[in-house]
Parts: sequence; C-alpha cells; structure tokens
Amino acid sequence: MSAPGPLWVFALICLVWGVGAGVTLTQGRTIVQLEAPESHRARVLAIFQLGFAGGSPIGALGMGYVTALTGPRQAAIYPAAAMLVVLAFLVLRSALWRHTAAGTLAAPRR
Repeated sequence: MSAPGPLWVFALICLVWGVGAGVTLTQGRTIVQLEAPESHRARVLAIFQLGFAGGSPIGALGMGYVTALTGPRQAAIYPAAAMLVVLAFLVLRSALWRHTAAGTLAAPRR
C-alpha cells in the first residue's frame, strides 16, 4: 500500500497539511468567539471544541467498520468523497464567504 516517492515530498505534504490545519482551527475558533454573545462565549466555544474532540472517536469507529468491509485502499475514498460533498455544499450555500465581524474581542471601555 505504499506509494513510491522521495521522503522530502512526503515531508512537504505533511508541512502543508499541518499549516492548513493550524490556520483552519485558529480561524474557526476566532469566528466562534467573535460571533458568540459575550455571556455565552465560553459555552459556545466548549460545544465547538466538543465537536472536534467528540467527533474523532466516532469517525474512527465508523472508518474501522468501513475499512473492515472494503479494505484500506477503498476505505480512503469514502471520507474524501464525503468531504467533497460537504465542501460543495459550503461553497454553494454558506454565508461564511460574506462574513464580516460584527464586533471585536477588545475589552469594553470604562
């Protein structure tokens, strides 16, 4: 199941993947903090984080079943196809692309 190729290409792919994940997670948390009401910000951020932390074991369990049924190579197609569907939906239907911050996180003036 290994793909031939130099190690530096793999390292470069991992670097781009890691930077992309870091930017995405930071941007997501920033939007949540800016949009949540100040009185509920901690709760909203906790639920947001629960989606990441709680979603991983559920996804791993599902992928374990899919891998057992189809094999590892074919199992990689299902999350990739699902992500393409989600991405297409978000591009076509989400208002995120027109998002502007309503406020800031700056401390209130006294």
